[in-house]
Amino acid sequence: MDDTILAQEESDERTGAGVILSKEDQARYAKLLRPNIPPPIDPYSNVAWEDYDQVEERLARVRIACYKIVKPEAAHELKEPEEYTEDELCQESYFRHLDDDESFEWFFHRDDSQKPELNDYQRIVLRNFLPDSCERQYCYHDDYRSRYHTYEIDSVYVKYYGEISKKIKWIADYLHLDRSTEVLLHFAEVHPALNTRQLCQSPWRNMDTIAWRQALRIATHFPHMTVRLAAFAYNEYIIELNTDASLKDIDLLYFEIWRLVAKEDRRYLDAVKEVYEMDKFAIHKRVLHAELNALPVFVTIKQMIYSIVKEGGIDLKAKEDEARAVFSKLAFGKHKTMNMAQYAEKMMEIADRLGLDKKVLVFLLGVTFINVQTLALALPSRYFPNPLPYPFTGLLSHFTHAPLLIHLIGDRVPLSTPSLSTIVPNHTFEAHPSTPHDDPNTL
Repeated sequence: MDDTILAQEESDERTGAGVILSKEDQARYAKLLRPNIPPPIDPYSNVAWEDYDQVEERLARVRIACYKIVKPEAAHELKEPEEYTEDELCQESYFRHLDDDESFEWFFHRDDSQKPELNDYQRIVLRNFLPDSCERQYCYHDDYRSRYHTYEIDSVYVKYYGEISKKIKWIADYLHLDRSTEVLLHFAEVHPALNTRQLCQSPWRNMDTIAWRQALRIATHFPHMTVRLAAFAYNEYIIELNTDASLKDIDLLYFEIWRLVAKEDRRYLDAVKEVYEMDKFAIHKRVLHAELNALPVFVTIKQMIYSIVKEGGIDLKAKEDEARAVFSKLAFGKHKTMNMAQYAEKMMEIADRLGLDKKVLVFLLGVTFINVQTLALALPSRYFPNPLPYPFTGLLSHFTHAPLLIHLIGDRVPLSTPSLSTIVPNHTFEAHPSTPHDDPNTL
C-alpha cells in the first residue's frame, strides 16, 4: 500500500450504516493524509516594492479582459489588455473601479495583491451579495475566501464533495435521531456502574461517527486532501442535508397560500390558518404558528411569498401551473446559501473564462524565482521524511540543508541566480500528479 494514498482496488469500499470503521482505521487514514498538510501562508508578508507594480498591472489587465466579456458594448472604447502600457495602467489606477461594476461576480481584494505567496487565481474573491440584494449567496463566505485554495485544490475538493454526496447519502435517513444526551446522562447517574462514556453517545452521534470515518477513508483516494479539509466538506454536507430536510415542501407551502389568496379570494391570515391545519405541512408548523401570531422573525412568510412573486413576475391572474413552476424554481434558493464546493466551482469557471495563469512559482531563500508548471516542492528530510517524488530528487540533493518555501504567484520571473542556474539552467519542471500543493487552511 502506498504511504500517501490507499491502493486503487480499495477505492470502491462499501459504505452504509452497517459498515463500521474503528478508531484505529480513523488514525490510519489521518496518517495517510498527513503528508498533504502544506506550509501556511504568512499573513504578514508583503510583495517586494519593485514587484508590486507588476502585480497591479497584471490584475488590471484581468479586469479589462473580464469587462470586455461581461459588457462588450460598454467596453468597446477600451483597448485590448496587452495594448496598455505600464504608465497608462497606472494613470487609470489599474482600472480598480471595474471591481465595483455590478456585472462583475468577483473582485480582487486589495490586501491580497500584496501577498507574494498568492497567484492571481487565489486573489479572486467572489461577491457574497448581488446588486440591490441583502440576501447572502454563500454560507461561510469569509471562511471560503480566506483559505486561498489553488485551482487544483478547488478541483479536488469539488470532486471529493461530489463523491461523499453519493457515498455518504445514507446518513440522510438518520437525521431525525435524537442529538441530546440529557436522558442518557440521567440514566448514567441512576446506574453508576454502567459505562458513562458509552451511554452519553446519542443515537445521532453514533451514526455521525460511522459516516465521518467513511468520509475520511474516501479522502485518502484524493490527492492533496487533508483531514481538516475532509472534515470541512463532511460538515458542510451534513448542513446541506439538514437544510434540505427542513425545507421539504416549502415551495408547495408558499404556493398553497398564494393560491388560496389569488384564486379562492381568501384573506391572507385565513389562508395561512388553512395551510397550518393541513397534515402535509407538519414540519412547518412552528413557522406557520409564528406567522399566525405575529411572533418576531427575521423574515415573514408573507415577505418570502412577495419576494418570489416579484422575482418570478407572476400576479393574481397567473395560471396555477405557471405559478407552481415559479415557486418550485425560486423558493429553495430564498433559504439555501451555497457551500464551499459551489464557491470553488464558480471560482474555476471564472478562471477558465478569463484564461487565468494557473502556473506556480517556487523560490529558495535568497534565490530568485524559477518559472514552473503546477509545482510543489517538499521540505528537507527533517521536515518531510517521506521519499520525494520524481523529478525533484535530483534537484533537492543539491539543497539538503536549505529550507525550501513554496510561493504561489502568477507572474514570470527570469532565472538569474548564478548558483541555481548552474544546477538547473533554463529548466522547467512539472509536478508529479500526486504531489501535495499549497493549501494554507487545511492544517
